Amino acid sequence: MAVPSSVDLPESIPFEPSDWNYKGEGNENIVFSYGGSNTDISGWLLRLSKCDVATSVNGCTAHQLDDTQRKRDNATYTTSVIGPLLGPEYILPQRLVALEPDFLRRLQAKSEPLRPAHRLHRQVDLSQEVGVLMPNAFRGTPPVSSSGRLRQSVTVELKPKWGFLPSLS
Repeated sequence: MAVPSSVDLPESIPFEPSDWNYKGEGNENIVFSYGGSNTDISGWLLRLSKCDVATSVNGCTAHQLDDTQRKRDNATYTTSVIGPLLGPEYILPQRLVALEPDFLRRLQAKSEPLRPAHRLHRQVDLSQEVGVLMPNAFRGTPPVSSSGRLRQSVTVELKPKWGFLPSLS
């Protein structure tokens, strides 16, 4: 029997919202960087799913696919399909972590004043049970200044859903 990976069983790590800093977001996910003292996750990001504010009371009401399974499938696809195409050295590890509703509510409240106005129609999905930890590959000036104000920034994310390195033969 194979040993389960962190993709199979979410890790249980005690999280405090005060240890996490708003980093940025897209339409589907919001990202926080870790600033606490736990050396196991120092230098890592937490990626959380978002949902429409208008349809959410305690989280998203309708998922096309179970959120936990979708995150598992994404991590497996990245390592099993994209990794061999691009090379495993180009793939960041992903760790699934168990989340508590109170942590999500407090993190949502902490990040709200820092978020751009055009993103406020979606919020952290308070019903998600699993988040994704990954190494922080960001280099450069932080998007949030020491005074807590959001700086104007541009981020480029490469999503190699169909990309691969060509064979030399």
